Formats: sequence, structure tokens, C-alpha cells
Amino acid sequence: MPNANSKAQDNCPEHHMYTTIVCLDCKIRCCQKCLVKGLHKDHQIDILGDFSANVRSKEKEIKDLGDKAEFHHECIKDYVQKFHNQAILDVNNSYDKIIGLL
Repeated sequence: MPNANSKAQDNCPEHHMYTTIVCLDCKIRCCQKCLVKGLHKDHQIDILGDFSANVRSKEKEIKDLGDKAEFHHECIKDYVQKFHNQAILDVNNSYDKIIGLL
């Protein structure tokens, strides 16, 4: 249940109307009067519900990219470790061959 502060944030401070629009230029919520007659009349806008859905979608995309990056990081780390282990094995084998020749 929303508290008094969240209810106040849902209302336009100038017109005291419920805000259902997001001004993309100013990055704030605004009411219909602000859009038609107020400071935001020539600004880019979006419907609050659509904007929220778009933000959630972008958040999921970012999380998915982060998960992919983490997966690839682990793959690269494993590859480097295997390469490192093989290099040590090769050096040790070469050393043993040289010592055997002496």
C-alpha cells in the first residue's frame, strides 16, 4: 500500500493531477495539463506504463549481457589456464631433454 510520500510523488506538483506521462526530455513524470499547456508541451513524451515496461526490458537486456560477459570471461580464464599449464609442461619437457643430453 503506497504511503503519503509515494502518493504525493504520483501527483503533478503544479496541477495536483495524477501523473501518467513521462517527459523524456526532462526525465520526470508529468500530467496531461503539463503536456498540453505547460512546460512539457513541445517535449518528447512516453506513457508511464510503456516507459516502465521499456525500462524493465532494457534492464533484462543489460542483465543478459552481463551474464554472457561473465560466461565468456570464465571461458577465456579456463583457456588461459590450460595454455599456461601446457606452456609449463612444454618448458619442463624441454628442460628434461636438455638435461638428458648433458
